[in-house]
Order: sequence, then C-alpha cells, then structure tokens
Amino acid sequence: MSLPRAEVLRSLDSDLRRLIDGRHHDPHSLLGARRHGDALIVIALLPHAEQVMVRSQAPGEPWFDMTRLPLSDVFIWSGNAAAISGHHRLRWRDPAGALRERFDAYSFAPLIDDAALERFSDGHDATAWQLLGAHVRIVDGIDGVQFAVWAPNAERVSVVGPFCQWDGRALPMRSRGAS
Repeated sequence: MSLPRAEVLRSLDSDLRRLIDGRHHDPHSLLGARRHGDALIVIALLPHAEQVMVRSQAPGEPWFDMTRLPLSDVFIWSGNAAAISGHHRLRWRDPAGALRERFDAYSFAPLIDDAALERFSDGHDATAWQLLGAHVRIVDGIDGVQFAVWAPNAERVSVVGPFCQWDGRALPMRSRGAS
C-alpha cells in the first residue's frame, strides 16, 4: 500500500505554515489522526520534543516512531488505519532526556455542542460558567480538563502550564464559529 504522506503534506502546506507560525484558527483540523483511504495519518505539534512516538489507546499496543517535518516542531506518522484506534497516545523525549506521555488532546471531538454555542452567542445562556473556564471531565473513560474561553478579538488562544513548559505554541485552541 502506498502511503499518502507526501500528498497530504502538499495539500496541507499553507495550513501547516500557519500552525507553525501560531496563526491557525483551527489546529484541530490539522492535528490528530485523519483517515486517507486505508491509511491513517497522525500529526502532532510538540515544540519541546526530540523524538515522538504514537500508539493506540489500549495498553500493550506497539509504539510507532513519528517523523519530524524539517525545520518545524511538527511530527507525522502514516500507516495502516487499523494500527491505531481510539484516542491515541503520544510519547516524547524532551531535550533534557525525560520521557513524557499523554493522550493527544486533538483526538477528542468538541465537547461543547453547537446549540450551546448559539445560546451563548445570542446572550440567552444563563449558565455560561458551565461552558467557560477549566472543567475536570472524564471523556470516553479518560480523565482530563476541558478548556473554553470567550475571546472574540483574539488571533490565537492556547492552553499553557507546566505540562507544556508554559509554551503557547504547544496546545493551541480552536475557534468555534462566530462566538
């Protein structure tokens, strides 16, 4: 099977450049896993990684090495779509040699539905506090934190903290519609 890595990268070239430059409004459209015929392509943005691997959610599955795109912090893997299922995990070695691992945040669908966004945008939502901010959640059996902000004039918003060395490039958030 011929894997479509080069073809997909050519089609995403301008989007990847905007992502790398911190100007992409919807990083979820690029990052994470995407099917392309019988193949799966996983793209990850890890600014503090020297080496990156990906695997399925299930423990005991094999790890697959990802390849760094030249002159970037973007890593890519392509292979048989059956090799990775569910929410995939990323494992990387940082410049100090420490091994880090987490579920890929970009493997999750939006957690706020369009109807809730519309109510909020129209000013008809008295429970915006339940949508905005940081909320501990379990999604598909995975513990995590859901982040949402209202920043209508922001060019970019990112989640930052010690888990990403306070680097705003590491976890960019997506813009959801006119909200």
